[in-house]
Amino acid sequence: MIVSARLAARRSLALVAAVALTATLAGTAHASETEAPGTGTSVVETTPAPAAEDQPPAPEPAAPAPVEPAAPAPVDPEPVTAEPVAPAAESPVDTPAPVESTPVTPAETAPEPTPAPAAAATAQLSISATVGAGPFLVGRQFPVVVTITNSGDADATDVRAEGYSSGYFSVDSNDWGQLSTWNGAGVTVAAGQNLVVTVDGSVSGWNGAAPVAVFAVRQGQNQVGTFQLPIPVKAPDSGTDTVGGTVFADRDGNGFPGAGEGFAGIKVSLYA
Repeated sequence: MIVSARLAARRSLALVAAVALTATLAGTAHASETEAPGTGTSVVETTPAPAAEDQPPAPEPAAPAPVEPAAPAPVDPEPVTAEPVAPAAESPVDTPAPVESTPVTPAETAPEPTPAPAAAATAQLSISATVGAGPFLVGRQFPVVVTITNSGDADATDVRAEGYSSGYFSVDSNDWGQLSTWNGAGVTVAAGQNLVVTVDGSVSGWNGAAPVAVFAVRQGQNQVGTFQLPIPVKAPDSGTDTVGGTVFADRDGNGFPGAGEGFAGIKVSLYA
């Protein structure tokens, strides 16, 4: 405020000096203007201005008295009441639908495979049989070769065998020895080994077809293998033959014909 008052005072002084100088120049110009005679025309005589050396020094204009600027009347500031600003209407914000997150299950480390336990050693029994070329007569014995094989990796104990059929074929149990399922004690067949035995078989009857023999091997009470073998047999009514001999009455019981034991004129009939 002090700087503004001083500036205003200086401007006022400069304005007063300019007005005084203008009035002085106007009076000088009016005094030099004359009217030309008979013409009614004013003639302005121009008097050359004296040299600067002949002219008296112009009086310096009096400095105007300083004017104290009036102090501005104090103005009580009007209290400004701030009007409350209404809050801007909030625009509805779309709430995004919740996204279901699938929990990530950490990858499980696959357990190392447990080595399978070594399989226990076991026996593996099988049986087979062969016969000669044949054909064989009904009621006659013929040899049969039987082979028992253990292809396992453990010994087979308490091994037995038998042979039978539905067509009158049979093997005498005594021919099996310790392999007999009736009275044998059983045998041991080592791992990877064969047991070969020969038994006598026979066909005791005829039903119009050659029988098929069945050979079975057992370990203990369990049947573990079988084998089927067709038996070649000659049909009894397939031909004729010559029969010779003596018919006698065996009075002394010795099985041989003796003196006085023969018969004459006896008719003999043979049946098979």
